[in-house]
Amino acid sequence: MVPETFVRLLKMLTRWNRSFVRESLILARYLASPAVFLKRKMLTLDFCVSTFISFFIFILLLSTAYRLALDPWLIFRFAGSVALMGFLYMLFYIDIERSWHFIYGIIYSFLFITVLVWILPYSILTMRTNTWGTR
Repeated sequence: MVPETFVRLLKMLTRWNRSFVRESLILARYLASPAVFLKRKMLTLDFCVSTFISFFIFILLLSTAYRLALDPWLIFRFAGSVALMGFLYMLFYIDIERSWHFIYGIIYSFLFITVLVWILPYSILTMRTNTWGTR
């Protein structure tokens, strides 16, 4: 079922991120075995890279928020950078579709950087919550 409201979407993504964290912890215990580690090198590499990227994005956003608090004028450069990255991701869409709908991809990049990126840290902090926010 597709969430029909933004709040339900956030609850669904929180539930998915909690599952991701829980399963990552189980995978980490599995990969801790030397025999498994030697057999599953690509799985270990994928696990390490995806974990690093998740934390890197979060640290990057925290440092950006700190710098914006020190110098509010940086918000214009930050917004320009987000729009530019969103546009670069949309170049393929523009080339294939030849449609103005690429603008939604740029808007989505602002949604991601301001709201959606915080779901993983929130999910980690609320792992012990008894309710998973299901429908």
